[in-house]
Amino acid sequence: MLTGSRVPRRAVRVLAAAAVTIAALVSAGAADAQTKMTITAGVDPSFAAFYVAKEGGIFQKNGLDVSLRTGPSGSSLVPLLIGGESQAAQGAEGAGVSNFNVSNGKVVFVGETAYLGKFYALVGRQDIKSIDELKGKKIGVSVGTGGELFWVALSNKLNLKAEDYKRVQVDAPEMVAAFERGDIDAFSVWEPWITRSSKALGSKMRIIQDGQGIYGTRSMTYMNRDWVEKNPEATRAFIKSLKEAMDVVTANPSAAAKLVASTLKMEQDLVQSLFEKLDWRFHIDQATIDAFALAEQQLEQSKKLTKPLDYKSFIVDSYLKEIVPGNVSYKTPR
Repeated sequence: MLTGSRVPRRAVRVLAAAAVTIAALVSAGAADAQTKMTITAGVDPSFAAFYVAKEGGIFQKNGLDVSLRTGPSGSSLVPLLIGGESQAAQGAEGAGVSNFNVSNGKVVFVGETAYLGKFYALVGRQDIKSIDELKGKKIGVSVGTGGELFWVALSNKLNLKAEDYKRVQVDAPEMVAAFERGDIDAFSVWEPWITRSSKALGSKMRIIQDGQGIYGTRSMTYMNRDWVEKNPEATRAFIKSLKEAMDVVTANPSAAAKLVASTLKMEQDLVQSLFEKLDWRFHIDQATIDAFALAEQQLEQSKKLTKPLDYKSFIVDSYLKEIVPGNVSYKTPR
């Protein structure tokens, strides 16, 4: 038995080694406790909730080991939820409606994080001064994205006839190259591609029509229903992480922009300028539901709506209602 204030050196070494071993075991246990997830989002600052939660260590703090996959548009990655290749994704309204229907309800909606009211534009050749002058010309549209829905909304607003314009499928990152080759005369696109196109093309292009007053899409968060039902605690941790990330975005946009810029390999000044075009919100409210209803109409016009949306099955609001109860209030059309 050891008495007094003096401890033999050998005992000190044994105790220190034991402490290191215990710390290692605790650390390993914490790592083992982390729930693995794969999430997806487009290379787009409007999906900042995912990027800030990942880059800022919020997911990890809340017990989630998250792998992040990116692509040219968030909506193009939403289908990965269907087969369980990812567990959560951010994309536009139409992507959620379409993939919920084709998957027989495997893709569900859990919350909205941003409104993109100033994020869309129809960009074209410098000599094209109006949409009327685009008749008979080729317009680049990325099918299944907000860019396509913007073109549909613009067509509705101005009563454009589909047969007067030649739509060409082009992914957003390829639009500048297609434009310079002469494969398209204009393209319907969103930020940051508008700003990037302007820098790349300079005086060769002009904004023929912006989206203000015509169309604004939203950053919607979708999840795989089977995963949610099997992992309620991890789902709660995921929604909590998004809430904490949104708190950072709204309270300290400069710090959030730095995290997003680092993740997307973009200039921080560009990210911050795009942040100013966004209305941040972590809600499921009437505006959210109205946006889905509009997407339904637009998909129906494009003959892509396979069946009416089952809102009650599509919306999983219990987690957001638990974490931020005041941010959930709505009525569905049916």
